[in-house]
Amino acid sequence: MRLYRTTWVDGGWAGLASDKPFHPLYVPIDRQGGGRFDNPHRYAALYAATTAEGAVGETFGNSSTWIEAEVAREKDGRPRCLVAIDIPDDTVLLDLDDPNVLSDLAMRPSDVVRRNRDRSQEVAQRVWMEMPTTRVRGFRWWSYWRPEWTVVVLWSDDADPPWFSLATVADVTPLHMGHPAVVIAADVLPRELG
Repeated sequence: MRLYRTTWVDGGWAGLASDKPFHPLYVPIDRQGGGRFDNPHRYAALYAATTAEGAVGETFGNSSTWIEAEVAREKDGRPRCLVAIDIPDDTVLLDLDDPNVLSDLAMRPSDVVRRNRDRSQEVAQRVWMEMPTTRVRGFRWWSYWRPEWTVVVLWSDDADPPWFSLATVADVTPLHMGHPAVVIAADVLPRELG
C-alpha cells in the first residue's frame, strides 16, 4: 500500500536511521501529543494520506492562500518534501468509515468528525494495546479537508526507536508551487496559489 506525507528531508537521508531528524520516516515524538491518535508515552504516530494531494492538503489546508515561501520552506537547510512510503498490503488498518468498526470500538461517526482528542486518543491507546493479538497497526479515516481523501495513522511498536520498520521509503520529491500534488490539492479545496 502506498502512502504519502510531507516533511523536511535531508539529502543524505539514506544514511540516517529512521528515528533521526530529517529522515523521511522521522516523527518528533517529543512534540507529539496533540494529534488525533497520539499517545507518545506509548508509541510514535506517523500520519499520512493515501494520495499525494491528500498529504499536501492535510499539510496546508488551514491556509486560504498557499505561497511559495511556505510550500517550499526549508527547515535547517532541508527542503520540505513529498514522501512516498510503501507498507505491506496486508497491514491491518481499522477503517473508521466502516459502521461495523465504529460499533466494535463503541464509537459513533460524530466521534470521528469531532476533534475530541481526549476521546480519540483513548480509543487509539486501547486498540494499540491489543496490537499483539489483533495485528492492527493504525487507523484510516476521511480527511477533514476533503472527505474523498483518506488519511492514515501508523503506530510504532512502542515509544522507543527504531520506529515503523514495516515502512519503506519509495520516493522523496521536494515540494514547489508547480508540483502536481500542490496544484491539484489547491484546486480541489479550493485554495489560492499566491
